[in-house]
Amino acid sequence: MRAIDVEQAVESSFPILDVRSPGEHEKGHIPGAVNIALFSDEERAEIGTVYKQESQEAAIRLGYGYADPKRKHYIHEARRITPDGRVIVHCWRGGMRSRLFAEHLENNGFKEVQVITGGYKAFRVHVLDFFKRSLNLKVIGGYTGSGKTEILHELQKQGQQVIDLEGTARHKGSAFGGIGQGEQPSVEQFENELYHELAKFDPHQTIWLEDESRTIGKVIIPAGLYEQMRSARLFFLDIPREERASFLVSGYADKGDDALAQAIKQIRKRLGGLRTQMALDLLAEKNYYQVALLSLNYYDKAYDNSIRKKKNARVHTIYLPSTNPRKNAQIILEQHQKMDNIKLTAYSHGAGCGCKIAPAVLSDMLKTQQPIRQEKNIIIGHHTKDDAAVYDKGDGTGIISTTDFFMPIVDDPFIFGQIAATNAISDVFAMGGDPVMAIAIFGWPVDKLSTEVAAAVLAGGRDVCAKVGSPLAGGHSIDSQEPIFGLAVTGKIDLQHLKRNDRAKAGAKLYLTKPLGVGILSTAEKQGKLKKEHQNIAVNSMTRLNSIGVQLGKISGVQAMTDVTGFGLLGHLVEMCEGSGLSASIHFDQVPVFPQTASYVELGCVPGGTHRNWQSYGKHIKLNTNEHREILCDPQTSGGLLIAVDDQQCAEVEQLLNDHDLEAKAIGEMCEREYQMVEVI
Repeated sequence: MRAIDVEQAVESSFPILDVRSPGEHEKGHIPGAVNIALFSDEERAEIGTVYKQESQEAAIRLGYGYADPKRKHYIHEARRITPDGRVIVHCWRGGMRSRLFAEHLENNGFKEVQVITGGYKAFRVHVLDFFKRSLNLKVIGGYTGSGKTEILHELQKQGQQVIDLEGTARHKGSAFGGIGQGEQPSVEQFENELYHELAKFDPHQTIWLEDESRTIGKVIIPAGLYEQMRSARLFFLDIPREERASFLVSGYADKGDDALAQAIKQIRKRLGGLRTQMALDLLAEKNYYQVALLSLNYYDKAYDNSIRKKKNARVHTIYLPSTNPRKNAQIILEQHQKMDNIKLTAYSHGAGCGCKIAPAVLSDMLKTQQPIRQEKNIIIGHHTKDDAAVYDKGDGTGIISTTDFFMPIVDDPFIFGQIAATNAISDVFAMGGDPVMAIAIFGWPVDKLSTEVAAAVLAGGRDVCAKVGSPLAGGHSIDSQEPIFGLAVTGKIDLQHLKRNDRAKAGAKLYLTKPLGVGILSTAEKQGKLKKEHQNIAVNSMTRLNSIGVQLGKISGVQAMTDVTGFGLLGHLVEMCEGSGLSASIHFDQVPVFPQTASYVELGCVPGGTHRNWQSYGKHIKLNTNEHREILCDPQTSGGLLIAVDDQQCAEVEQLLNDHDLEAKAIGEMCEREYQMVEVI
């Protein structure tokens, strides 16, 4: 008998025996597992009662009493399932039931018996964790009667990865959806079967599924999967209502008038009493087409409402003349390939915040002999190197104004829009403020890239603005040689919570809330060297909002704060030191860095911005290795917050960062001014 973990069990070709009671198995089981119940439901209940009311020993004696007469039955059933004597056994937690059953099999000549450590409970933990993983989902949506399920089946025939949620749920999702579908699985078993199907797929390749509400009949789509569905690209099929009515007739007219009448009555509240009676009268006349048209009057409105409520801004509408699934599947594939073949990064010479003009060059550009009028209400402006300008309204509050824009750092237009917006809004968060409104800055090569792709970029920006409650209220666009997108953002701040980048004090501890390496990973992708399993690391970081800045702003011990972007960690730390009149020391082994970063540095995936950064401020830095330089000067796009914290309030800040799953380890400290502004230890 050998113990194996869940991953080994689900990948094994051995049959799986579930020795739990029939009721436990029915509620949920590993797909494909066969139930040979050690105890019946009644026996299990009685054993449990004895355990609680008497003792464990008494319960074990009773268990043996029930099991002993069935020993031959167990062997007979097991041999029927696995004639070659190789088998996996599990119970609820991998305890006595599975262990004793496995020993019994071994004692009766079974060649190889394996027991799942942790049992079915460990399998369930594995399943629920699986749904948190990133999947490359594409969703097919459309009004009722569009033939979405049939299109999925056609896509499957063409070699695409497809999940039929309604097939797994044994329900089509509407009041009519349960007709002719049989009994639905339990919610738990629905999750198990979804996992079983999804686990077969390559998560980096497209997985197609149908747009659904969270509930399909009585089962519920797992939260992690549903959230990914809501943010995935949605191909919305707009097909004439008459075509869809005919499609519904072909699918439901033979299901029995009684079942159809019951379904019509279920939507009486939505249809209204008059329309419901009309539908029932038409059904009595067997005028199924008119019944379908009446029902679509309700379902089309319901679907429109559901689309408006979803956060999905990546809606791609396809107008189709009919419900022919083969033709429609082909059109969807062509549209999908057209969108996926767009390489936005091929249209720009730089990427993300790596486009920034080097600090030294920018400093030369900003030099002027012109007199600059000092406005008393502008308390942070051009004379500092802070994240944004701040205007004092005179009532204890201020207006934050900032702008940020750049060229594509990813190929997906929607994600590019999300990253650019996240990065621009970060300047407001870095000062402890709340974003109020945004204006788009948009440049587009109209003769090279379609308006459809442009719309996807803007949709990504609009999506992020909506998340932070800062509407994208307008903007300005130009015809440019390269794609450019960003925002001018207005924020508000209670001035007592305003955080600057030049107020750090000696002894303050330094924190960085996101790992470094975004520029290196993005360069690896552009060079075609990024491994599939690393493709979402940089994107997930760049699209994560620095909204924690609002809460950090309210902590008095946070002395200074800035976001780390194109100048790299060292560049932004130099600005903090310069403004505060201090130096800093950094402990390289404490700096959060994506674990894959060093290997890509060895492959030469170092952005050009890294070297420009070093040329600009390297004279202020003392460090020991080129690896330190190439990571600490790596241009970050939408990087984390660099925070200087009073030594007495580090615990409070670390607790807050930990609560939000952010990096919460001190990476260095501020110190009195020395010859070198920053030393890397």
